[in-house]
Amino acid sequence: MISNKLLMVLVIAGLLVAGCTSTSTPPQGNQTGPGQVTPPQNQSGNASGNPGGVPANATNPSCDSYCRGLPHIQCVGSWNISGTYPGCVCGFDCEATGQNASGQNPDEPIATPTNLTPKEMVQNGMARQKSDFYLSNTGVYTEKSYTWLREGSDGGGFLGGTAPPTDVLFDGTTITSIKASGFTVFDNEAGGSDKAYGLAIFNETHTALDGYTGSDTFDITYFPSMIDKDLKDCYVYTKDFNVDAHGGWLLTYYFKCARAVAK
Repeated sequence: MISNKLLMVLVIAGLLVAGCTSTSTPPQGNQTGPGQVTPPQNQSGNASGNPGGVPANATNPSCDSYCRGLPHIQCVGSWNISGTYPGCVCGFDCEATGQNASGQNPDEPIATPTNLTPKEMVQNGMARQKSDFYLSNTGVYTEKSYTWLREGSDGGGFLGGTAPPTDVLFDGTTITSIKASGFTVFDNEAGGSDKAYGLAIFNETHTALDGYTGSDTFDITYFPSMIDKDLKDCYVYTKDFNVDAHGGWLLTYYFKCARAVAK
């Protein structure tokens, strides 16, 4: 026979076990198709717990406020919202197919916005190239730098004017989108070196220079009289993509040339 004391202990233990086995399942919304979501039915929550960011005291929010708080596919487009809460239909329509998260065509390169003028970009690029040169070359060199600008060209002798793209030829060919160019000649009389590092900026996303990456080389001819050197056996070793404040492309090619010769 079980004593009253033992029976009481068993009853208390049973109550404790029952209190530890209850579970709950968080509410979830319903997916109605690509880009469309209906909110959870008859739910209340706070701004962080409710998928639409609806405050707990907003008992009858609009579908517009609910849907715009939802995540959506990252493209350029607009919301397509209908229904009455909680029966909202939240759709997001992309303006065009084949766009990436920034709304940019995936075939286009990733570009960095810049507020620099082509002249400032040339100056910064040439300073960077000087550092690159001395990291891989030893000895004593004399330097001479040249700059050509399409607009307001001081290096080409056009102060405040516009220089023609025919001032600079790449393997005898004009690239009409050229905006600026510059290079530095590193002369080492002891070693007989007259290497040149330079760059050219174009207002587009690709040019004929894309094919000259080392296996093929090109020559650059500068016609302004203030530039007394032409460059031989050049190749592109890197390039940068930028967009200016007006959304225009600025493609910069950085090139190395085996030698600079007097014109």
